[in-house]
Amino acid sequence: MKTILLLFTLLLKFPAVFAQQAVSEVVLAKKINDVVSGTAKTEAYFFIGESTREFKASIVLNPLIPGGSMDDAPELKLVLKGTFPLEKIDFMTTADNGKMSKMLLTAQLNEVSKEMELPFTLFISTDAPFAANGNDNIYQPRLNAELIIDPKDFGLATAPYNVQGVILIGIKNAVLNK
Repeated sequence: MKTILLLFTLLLKFPAVFAQQAVSEVVLAKKINDVVSGTAKTEAYFFIGESTREFKASIVLNPLIPGGSMDDAPELKLVLKGTFPLEKIDFMTTADNGKMSKMLLTAQLNEVSKEMELPFTLFISTDAPFAANGNDNIYQPRLNAELIIDPKDFGLATAPYNVQGVILIGIKNAVLNK
């Protein structure tokens, strides 16, 4: 019984330690001379600080390295940081779906930082689970967005990476971890 009480106390004091973060699947592709090729799926994490509205994302780009794999290349993580422009990210109804917003971000990769804009849409599925909040039902929104990265901006167009064209990042149905 003491063990259960201790675990419960730790869970209340340090909830972030025990929280499991949901991974989102993102599609990567290369576009060379208006031809899209090299499509691959990768993992990404998206976070929003509820009180600070701080947005952070981490997207693994290794699947786009020619002739390489996750095992024999240095891990490439594109880190996006910014302030989420919407104060309220929980929806009351699905009528709020599809509203387009933009967020100014700092993209970081290979010790290089670049400012960019991310147009995005938040949505909830009509059959999405909800949590009760007093008399209201709160739905957890999902994120849809597209981002274009020029490999030259981050040193990816030269050895050891040799990524040609531009990188297209398709974010669909991404979970926003809090």
